[in-house]
Amino acid sequence: SVTLGTASGNTIFGVTTLVSNNWYYFASTYEKISSTTKVSLYLNGTLDGEVIFNGNLDGDANEALTIGGRGDGSSYYFDGIIDDVRI
Repeated sequence: SVTLGTASGNTIFGVTTLVSNNWYYFASTYEKISSTTKVSLYLNGTLDGEVIFNGNLDGDANEALTIGGRGDGSSYYFDGIIDDVRI
C-alpha cells in the first residue's frame, strides 16, 4: 500500500495492496479546515486513505521535499520507477 508521511509527523496509510509490475497513479490533496488539516491520498483516482489532524502540515522549513524516500537520511527508499511528478 502507499504510505504518505507529513513533516508534522502525521502518516496516511492507503488500504490498497499494490501488485508488482502494475502501473499506479498516485495523488494527494491538502485542505485547511479552520484549525484542522485534512490530507487525502488517492490511488488510480479513488480515495485510498485520509487523515484529519489539529494543526498545520508545516515542519522544518529547511527540510527538503522528498519523493520516494524519507527526508531524515534513513535508508528507506522506493524500489521502482517514479515518473511524471508534478507539484
